[in-house]
Amino acid sequence: MTWADYRTSDWVPPVTIISSLILKVAHGAIVPCTPVALEALAELVRQHIGATTDPNRLHRLGRMVLLADTARLHVDAAALAVETGTQTAAAVARALLAREAVEQACQEGLALAERALGTSAFRLGTPVDLCRRDLAFFLRQANLDGKLTEAAKSLRVLPGAVGDQW
Repeated sequence: MTWADYRTSDWVPPVTIISSLILKVAHGAIVPCTPVALEALAELVRQHIGATTDPNRLHRLGRMVLLADTARLHVDAAALAVETGTQTAAAVARALLAREAVEQACQEGLALAERALGTSAFRLGTPVDLCRRDLAFFLRQANLDGKLTEAAKSLRVLPGAVGDQW
């Protein structure tokens, strides 16, 4: 399912969309792709605020789009690292760090959406509410703090400087 399908359907629960777009698979490795959900939320905010001239709402929308794009770049870099498979430890670290970057971007994006829309973001059953709640739920995956620990374990055994790994 794509964003276009999501946008034109009567209502497809965002978890369905997130589930179908959540992963990029490269040689058996799985990398989370939640930037799509953040993009969907940004689009819902964009539609909701319409032709507003409120600089605060516009700033929040712009920030959400920037966060989604940055998160996508992290996912793409991690997928490429896993796909090339030349340095397994570096690829593992890159994928775990991408998960962390995506989670942080989504958390900030959720907060921005709520501030941009105010109480209407919490109106039960609306597309914004359902997308917001599903994304927040998805982000609460197992071992939230463990991914940084595992990434650091992988990084510490690599030869050369950290910046040379990417």
